[in-house]
This record gives sequence, C-alpha cells and structure tokens, in this order.
Amino acid sequence: MWWVLLASAGVWSIVIGVMIAIAHKNEEKEKAKKMLVNYVIGLVVIAVIVVACPFLIRGIAALVT
Repeated sequence: MWWVLLASAGVWSIVIGVMIAIAHKNEEKEKAKKMLVNYVIGLVVIAVIVVACPFLIRGIAALVT
C-alpha cells in the first residue's frame, strides 16, 4: 500500500512540477500559486483513496459472499 502511495504521489509531483514551471516561465504567478494549492489537495485525495481502498474491497467482498 505504501509503494502505491509513493508512486502515485511521485507521478502527481512530477506532473504538477512541470505545470508550475511552465506557469512561472509564462509569468502566470497567480496560476502557479493556485496549482500549488491543487497539488496539496491532490496529495490528500491520493492518500485518502489509497487508505480507503482496502476497506472498500473488503466491504464489496462481504456483500458478494
């Protein structure tokens, strides 16, 4: 589970890092700040999904069996 979290966060960090660099290059400072906030929100969402996924799978398995 930790490896999935680290891999997802790594990919997310690379994508947002490139987008922020492009925004800074194009002198869009406000847009870069908003992207940074979205980056943090995205990390929280990734963490919640990875933590909740095993519980969701167990719940579905309990319904099926």
